[in-house]
Amino acid sequence: MQRYGIFFRYIATVAFIGTLGLLSGCSQPKDTFLMPLQEALGGCNPAGEGEVEEEEEESYIPEGPTEHWKSKETTGTLSRNRGIYLDIQMDANGVFTGKIGNYVYESFPGFGSYYATYEDLKKGVCGKLDVAAGTGVVWPEEEEKTNVVVRLVDGPNLVVTFTEWPSLSADDPPGATLWKM
Repeated sequence: MQRYGIFFRYIATVAFIGTLGLLSGCSQPKDTFLMPLQEALGGCNPAGEGEVEEEEEESYIPEGPTEHWKSKETTGTLSRNRGIYLDIQMDANGVFTGKIGNYVYESFPGFGSYYATYEDLKKGVCGKLDVAAGTGVVWPEEEEKTNVVVRLVDGPNLVVTFTEWPSLSADDPPGATLWKM
């Protein structure tokens, strides 16, 4: 009789552990009798165990011919509001690479004041602008991707407005106006 009690406890323990294995996903070794049942229930994928599904990163390398769009290096029309400098090569799909930087307000005795940008304030940038949809993403190096709004105005000028400004300086500006070179 005791043998039947021990045998019953053994069966009950194995069934309990098996149920926990089914509920928790892939806690069982690969070669258990529960694997076919786990696979049928969608709870375990032994071939892909430990693999993390990677999100495919969109390429920000222009393909084919590009157009050169650039902010003016020096401008007095920013009305004392800083602006972001962009110098990009953009393909027909809106994919671009180039440089991004800050304008700095400079005052020169006898010559007046204006905004300028300097090479040491620039960093690499890439992204994609969809002029037809009016949206885009700008990705300065060592920064997070930043969503932008884009529109064409007379000139042709491309106005890029940053919805979340990249942290290029303490007084991050709202946008950039580019012109086709």
